[in-house]
Amino acid sequence: MNARAPALAHPLSALGGESDADALLVLPKGYVDMRVPTRRLAAQPLNKLLFFQAKLTARAGYDENRASTRSPFPSRLCLTLQFDNGQFVGNIFGRANTGQWREIKVGSRLTFTAKVTIFRGERCLTDISLATATGKVHALYGGMPGRVSADVVTACLGEAAGSRTAQSQARRRISDDPVIVSSLRQAGYGSAGAFLRDLHTPLTPADGERALAAARAATVAQVRSAGGQRPSLAAPFDSIPIDDDLRRLVPAQPETLSSGQRNALNLIRKAIKTHRASRVLLNGDVGSGKTLVFLLAAASVAESGFRVAVMVPSELVARQIHAQAARRFPALRPALVTGADTRAEPGDSLMVIGTQALLSRPPAGPLRLLVIDEQHKFSVEQRAALAGDATHVIEASATPIPRSLALALFDGWIEAKIPGCPVEKRIHCHLLHDMDRGMAVRIVGDHLVAGRKVVFLYAKLAAGKADTKSAMEAAARLEQRFAGKVVCLHGKLKSADKEYALADFASGRKPILVSTTVIEVGVDVPDIGCMVVSSAERFGVAQLHQLRGRLVRNGGDGDFVMLTDKPIEGSGTERLRAVRDIADGFELAERDMHLRGFGDVLGEMQSGSAQTLFKMARLEASDFLPH
Repeated sequence: MNARAPALAHPLSALGGESDADALLVLPKGYVDMRVPTRRLAAQPLNKLLFFQAKLTARAGYDENRASTRSPFPSRLCLTLQFDNGQFVGNIFGRANTGQWREIKVGSRLTFTAKVTIFRGERCLTDISLATATGKVHALYGGMPGRVSADVVTACLGEAAGSRTAQSQARRRISDDPVIVSSLRQAGYGSAGAFLRDLHTPLTPADGERALAAARAATVAQVRSAGGQRPSLAAPFDSIPIDDDLRRLVPAQPETLSSGQRNALNLIRKAIKTHRASRVLLNGDVGSGKTLVFLLAAASVAESGFRVAVMVPSELVARQIHAQAARRFPALRPALVTGADTRAEPGDSLMVIGTQALLSRPPAGPLRLLVIDEQHKFSVEQRAALAGDATHVIEASATPIPRSLALALFDGWIEAKIPGCPVEKRIHCHLLHDMDRGMAVRIVGDHLVAGRKVVFLYAKLAAGKADTKSAMEAAARLEQRFAGKVVCLHGKLKSADKEYALADFASGRKPILVSTTVIEVGVDVPDIGCMVVSSAERFGVAQLHQLRGRLVRNGGDGDFVMLTDKPIEGSGTERLRAVRDIADGFELAERDMHLRGFGDVLGEMQSGSAQTLFKMARLEASDFLPH
């Protein structure tokens, strides 16, 4: 008998969807009213998809070099459109998009959807697409870059809307959650059916916006009511006498703690001495010294005879932190547990450091302290798996979390923030178009002449024949120019090879490192002078800030160069301009939250099955603040 073929994943599995009913729980990003087109442009709202009618009075095509072309598929098509209140210009980019206009004759009256934007002080049109009146208000759905496209989401919604089973299941999912039901009732919805109808097929844009606001409010209520993030209410236990251990351990370190480190460690000390399990959010910018703070806290608990564990997101980081702990606290004999070495067990050591392999090979006996480093890399379930009712938990992040997000997700937690950096360093940030690569070459040359280390970072390890922007190809080119001076580092290397590569780079034998993002949280070489990030638009703001933090860890001057394939003044590089202009990680985190949307960041923090019922909520910080 043939084995049954495995079931295919649902198209919306990247959003946590498992059935068509889940599609109906995806929130629209807005609505477009396609009942009657408008013939006026000047009074319309900006950056909102609208339905227009206008006369095409002229058009001109341009190729990728901005030269005029008569090709039916130009790279850019410039349209001049006559509205009732004047002529306006619209641009369409991409051959696939411009092709639909080749049969449209100048002088024709058209209906289309578009957004009104401001360019050089003038109103113009973008995102133009031919359309016809449908007599309906249509919900608009977005995607999630790298996971699922807007077209897939829209198609799934269309199928689910026509399925009675999916609609019934979605109504039941909503009705089974008392927090959601209560919040929707406050918004005036007495039934899940009426809410879903307004959300996906509203009669007017106002009805849709009302349902969307109700869904956002319900999501906020669900996040706030989530008990998994709150401190334990279990029975009290004896406190841990760590004061004497800290008084001995802190002066024994080779460096002097900064005032920020001391204040954070003192907050943790007070939390650990309480008689109930405490929860601490250790929030420190890149290079602020948070690793030393949580290691001192963990060591003091272990010195008092209690078991502690530190869980980190990668083997490379685990080995580095374990080596540091073994050097600082040799008497504790810290154990290392990673997925690469399946034979390693925590044993009887009171201090265990490892990756998520700790979930399958946990320490023997209950933990009194658990440290989760780079906590946004782990799901809610993974964070909770090792913590018992008597476990103090420190969740640390080298990428600062916006305060408003921390208050929303970690209600009741103690926030231990380490501001600033223990050493003085000046990192000069450059945002360059790929055509300006010559300037980047000069910056790199200055550092190499001065004897400093340089990192070239790529999003891809290997690329196709037409794409040379990858770590492997770059390493080969650089090796030809700097023979014997280049090392390549990436996640597919074996552990021993990674260590050899890092040792060559750290010692200066090979001062040029070509790498993928494995170095984001995995390289602790203090004297890197320059980093060049190719295709920087592929990286997130927090990721770029993490990478920038790898520079001049011991202080001094460094250069961080972001090369982008997009025009620097375009909307697609707004995030990169924020990285270039904002050095403070906490300020940059707030800016990133507003650029990406509070809900996107929230989704990362809520990874795992603890995600909210409604998907793509696109929350704002103000949604969590008192009105």
